[in-house]
Amino acid sequence: MSKKRETDFDTKRTEKKVKKTFLRTTESFFKKEYTFAYVLVLPAVAIVIGLVFYPIFLNIFSSFTKKLVGQPTQFVGLKNYYDHLTNFLFRTAARNTSTYTFCAVGIKFLVGLIMALLVNKQFPGRNIIRICFILPWFIPTIVACATWRWMFNDLGGVINSMLMMSGIIRSGLPWLGNPRLAMISVIMVNVWKGFGFFFIILLAGLQDIDIRLYEAAEIDGASSLQGFFHITLPSIKNVATIVIGFSLIWTFNDFQIVHLLTRGGPFYATELFSTLMYRTAFISPLDLGKAATIPMLIFPVFAVCMLILLKVIFGGEQRQ
Repeated sequence: MSKKRETDFDTKRTEKKVKKTFLRTTESFFKKEYTFAYVLVLPAVAIVIGLVFYPIFLNIFSSFTKKLVGQPTQFVGLKNYYDHLTNFLFRTAARNTSTYTFCAVGIKFLVGLIMALLVNKQFPGRNIIRICFILPWFIPTIVACATWRWMFNDLGGVINSMLMMSGIIRSGLPWLGNPRLAMISVIMVNVWKGFGFFFIILLAGLQDIDIRLYEAAEIDGASSLQGFFHITLPSIKNVATIVIGFSLIWTFNDFQIVHLLTRGGPFYATELFSTLMYRTAFISPLDLGKAATIPMLIFPVFAVCMLILLKVIFGGEQRQ
């Protein structure tokens, strides 16, 4: 009996030591501020990994496979990459996407900047004009595209009717049915839909410029054009760089406008990377692996653009 009591006593004493050690370790763990901060950040990190990195790694893995709908997945290595790079449709999509992106973003920037410069001055009713300029940006894309499809109609659309009334054309033009006019049409809709974003951001940048800079330049004999190039543009450079960078990404990935207006036609004249991915995954050949390869091929372009954008932004801040 005495031996059993001694054993129970030793067991209880060991348990107490373990509990004390655990409590001391826990207290010291949470007393360190950086450790406690890691614990608080851990749920957010888990969410980011689950919602961002996991889909990226899954897409990378899928790009090396053949995933036909309803069939087992097959590992094909670099075959998907080779098929795209040697396919005329991929090269056509690359050319069309570049044209669509740079033309649309360039025009949106010019229109937005001109409108911002005009509205930045004091005159009656300028708040109403500001609302009118940003209104297209808030209109749902499907509604805007349905309206523009009616306006582009060659049998009574508003655009053809106005051009015929002014004597510019004699018969209606197939804006969405002509390979050359189709790209112009989708760029036009993208500009109309997105220039309000440029307008509101650039207007905020213009209003942040100190008016005394223009007064000093005017005293020194500088013209309005010189003030624009030496005061206005340098002052809004960082804002313009950011808005152009975001617009390049959004326009490059645009799918809704082209899909709703032309479906990538006619004759692939408006086929973009986004519509090509949709066509490959859900129309023909229904290969999710080959569709996942397209964003992997254009990722280096995105990476270079983002590096240039970050260098311009943070390089300008360091110089200041």
